[in-house]
Amino acid sequence: MRATLKAISVVGFFGVLTASGQWDVPHDFPDTPAAGRKIERREPGWRTRARHAEAAKELATADRLLSATRRRAAERRYRAVVANWHNSDEAVTAQLRLAQSLDQRQRHERAFFEYQYLIDHYLGRFDFAPVLERQYELAMDLAEKAGSGFLGRHPVETPRVMLETLLRNAPYGDHAPSIKVTIGKLHEQDGAYELAATTYADLQQRYPGTPQAAEAAYREVRAMTRLSRKQSNDEALATETLARLRRYQARTSGPGRDKVDVYAKEVEQRVIEFWRKRADFYDRIQERPQAALIVYKEWLSRFPEMDQADDVRARIESLQKKVN
Repeated sequence: MRATLKAISVVGFFGVLTASGQWDVPHDFPDTPAAGRKIERREPGWRTRARHAEAAKELATADRLLSATRRRAAERRYRAVVANWHNSDEAVTAQLRLAQSLDQRQRHERAFFEYQYLIDHYLGRFDFAPVLERQYELAMDLAEKAGSGFLGRHPVETPRVMLETLLRNAPYGDHAPSIKVTIGKLHEQDGAYELAATTYADLQQRYPGTPQAAEAAYREVRAMTRLSRKQSNDEALATETLARLRRYQARTSGPGRDKVDVYAKEVEQRVIEFWRKRADFYDRIQERPQAALIVYKEWLSRFPEMDQADDVRARIESLQKKVN
């Protein structure tokens, strides 16, 4: 029984490795690169040792292996071509076929960064548009799957880096606004509301007039509201959030307007409470009527329609008599 369970555990372990794509990760490839950093050049070594003295023969061997559906063996030969004849035309072909082979084996993350290797090292020597389009499809597919999964929650970091890499490749391409808004959503999903709000604000500035900019305007103030709710003792954050909410209310009746009105009321009450505590501090704790008057008047000028307005006016009148 124990032997059976052990065998099942071993099979399960290797199954997880295979499903995750970790079993066939090449050792000559760097870790998933941060967006904005060029992938380092593949160098000759014992892991990328060539079987032939010419790039054309090595490439032909790789192609025969691929035709025989021996994809992993073919991929090793393609890597050997790139590593040993890096500047050759055969290396460009090999790199593209390596990425496509991984793509067909559904090793999507590896395929994306092999395509990126092609862009980083061979730009201008292949048809750029279809490669960029395939990278977009791969990145968006992983972004949609982030946050769920049979084996546990998929991290949002990988698709986020992939999407940021795409923006570096084509900052004003057709997909750029969609990529940017998806990055913001991934930040939200990860609970990084400040980064999400910054991303949405940048989207509106870079791509004004797009449907994604309109969506980002709503998502920005929603992310700020969630951040303010999370950091409820931060008065500066609450004040800035309220200002952004009011700007949204003033300029649009677009998506989510009813929710924004609710958010604005919530944050406004938080800001009002900060003013109430400040006024109470000067008025009743320190007993400094002149300082309290300044706070009460500023408070009333900022929120003339608040529920406490009549009480504040009455207190201002009482303090003025006392000061006089």
